Amino acid sequence: MKRKKNILFCIMLSLFAMSCTKVLDVSLPTQEDKIVIEGLVTTQTKPFKVKVSKTIALGDSNRFPAVNNAVIIIADNIGNRDTLKLMSAGIYETVTPRKGVVGRTYLITVTIDGTTYSGQDQLNSVSPIDSLYTIYLTAGSGIGITEDGYYLFYNSTDPPAEKNYYQDKIFKNGISILSPSQIGVYDDRFLAPVLKGVRLPGRYNSGDHVTFDLYSLTQNAYIFYNGLSTQLQNDGGFFSTPPANAISNLSNGAIGYFQASDIKVDSLIVP
Repeated sequence: MKRKKNILFCIMLSLFAMSCTKVLDVSLPTQEDKIVIEGLVTTQTKPFKVKVSKTIALGDSNRFPAVNNAVIIIADNIGNRDTLKLMSAGIYETVTPRKGVVGRTYLITVTIDGTTYSGQDQLNSVSPIDSLYTIYLTAGSGIGITEDGYYLFYNSTDPPAEKNYYQDKIFKNGISILSPSQIGVYDDRFLAPVLKGVRLPGRYNSGDHVTFDLYSLTQNAYIFYNGLSTQLQNDGGFFSTPPANAISNLSNGAIGYFQASDIKVDSLIVP
């Protein structure tokens, strides 16, 4: 994303110069393709899943080609080990469902054409969702309330003696409320120990089915997603925040992230 924005900026700059003076021959440097690894281990009983693709040169396509010849192993720090199987283009899963265990560290190795990429993440616990509910609000009755409708809230308790990071995902009728450029991550230093009436994104109508997923994150995962969010939301304007590097936990130049998370899930139907 950052590379493409830099290249586009150079193109726009050269076009501006052309309109003012003379035609310039601008040569764009070629960039080496990079491997992209997106892995997830959770405490839900389902297969561990990894997606492998690669970046592409500017102008080739808007798609990230799938990598279908990877050998992928996920292990934990007490010796459990699984070799994943290719299930569809670029998607690898454990053959049988698995359940991550809080407190364990999970390690991934991905070998492609003789090169091995590795990473690890610790599976931390996440606070329970004490309650999930909606309230009907009218436009202007609160910050960000621009339309009449139902709005989503939850209550929870953040352990005061622990340092925690969270990621949330909200689905309305099976579709994510957050756009691809929005990543809901936060640091508990901004939270009170007792969370009451925390408003979640979105506006809802009677009959909507809403699901709220709350993930635990390590500090490294929080830093990665926070940096990625900054990149995705940077429009390149004069007053935009300078893009931050999304620091991967993967070795050998791979980009992406291998994540291990505890998950709590709640859902409701809007009355």
